[in-house]
Amino acid sequence: MSLILIKVMQIRPSRIGLKMSPEVLKEELKDMKEIILIYSIDHAEKQISQRSSVQQRLWDLFELMHLENEVNHTL
Repeated sequence: MSLILIKVMQIRPSRIGLKMSPEVLKEELKDMKEIILIYSIDHAEKQISQRSSVQQRLWDLFELMHLENEVNHTL
C-alpha cells in the first residue's frame, strides 16, 4: 500500500513539471518541519518552517495549507 501511495505522490508532481524520484520527493517533504519559537517562559509559537520553491509547489499541489493553519498558533 505504501508503494502505491509513493507512486501516486510521484505522478502528481510530474504532471506539473516536477519530475523527481521517490527518494527526492520524500526528502523534499521530510525537510519541511514544524518549529516552536520560544519568546519567553510564557510565550511561544508553533509554525511550519520556510519552504523552498520546490517545497512550496509540492505544498500547494498536495493542498497542505490546512496543516499550516492548524499548526501556526500561539501556545
